[in-house]
Amino acid sequence: MATEASPSLERSFMKQAVSEARESKSEDARPHPHVGAVAVKMGRLLDSAHRGERAGAHAEYTLLETKLKDQTLAGATIYTTLEPCTTRSHPKVPCADRLVERVL
Repeated sequence: MATEASPSLERSFMKQAVSEARESKSEDARPHPHVGAVAVKMGRLLDSAHRGERAGAHAEYTLLETKLKDQTLAGATIYTTLEPCTTRSHPKVPCADRLVERVL
C-alpha cells in the first residue's frame, strides 16, 4: 500500500519539477511553455524530465516513454508544472492518456 508524502516532501518534489522546467528547450522559433515532470513512487524519486530534453518531446513523454519505459508506475505520483496535454495530432498520444495508462 502506497503512503502519502508529507507536505514538505511534496513541496520538495514540486520544486524539482520547477527546476526541470527551467531546463526546457523550444523545438522551434515559436514560444512554448517550460514544463518539468517528476515521477515519485512510495516517497522515492524515480526520475525527472523537461520539455525538449528529447528533441520535440513533452516532459511527460520523455519521463514515461524514455526514462521510465520499462518501469511499473502503477501507484506513482507525477508532479508537473503544467497540466498534461489532452489532444495531439495523430499518431501522437496525449500526455494525459499516457499518464492514465501508466500510473493507474
